[in-house]
Amino acid sequence: ERIEYINDIQRYMATQMYVVPYPAIAGVWAVNPWVRQFDYPGVHIKATYGRGREFLPTLHVDRDSLRQPTSPSTAESSTSVRNGRIVARRLSNGRIEFGFQPAQGPLVQPASRFMPAKPPIDRWLNSSDVVLAGIVVGRISARRLADGRTEFSFITADGARISPRGRYLPAGDSTTGWLRSSLL
Repeated sequence: ERIEYINDIQRYMATQMYVVPYPAIAGVWAVNPWVRQFDYPGVHIKATYGRGREFLPTLHVDRDSLRQPTSPSTAESSTSVRNGRIVARRLSNGRIEFGFQPAQGPLVQPASRFMPAKPPIDRWLNSSDVVLAGIVVGRISARRLADGRTEFSFITADGARISPRGRYLPAGDSTTGWLRSSLL
């Protein structure tokens, strides 16, 4: 009698369930480079209702990335990346500001370029796009290590991570000038 009662409840609930919760997600996510807010590897795709209500609606297409570059060529931009440096400085409020210094040209500061004063330990945070001559060449990525140092790397537009040899901002609370990484 109890089993039949439970089966009746399950049949009723099945007719009222408009979204089926999945216990796990198994699959591969592929995202085009013009899709923003995906923030891999920091993305946590939820296996609950949150995926459809919190994660997917934040994705959007960056229309500027869809435009074909006119000048200079992509090869010239990748050369600028390879000969560039990541620069960083600690501000008086404890936040860290970073930018990209190409081999030729002025300092490039992405719109989203500040790391909070107390970021999560060992989690990569990404800047917004680094744009050279109208071409998106990548993003700056940074993470706080357990010993207080901050590690920087550069993620190219095709998703490759470049970690320069000298890529650490020392621990400490003092305000410093710009510190430069070694060449990418």
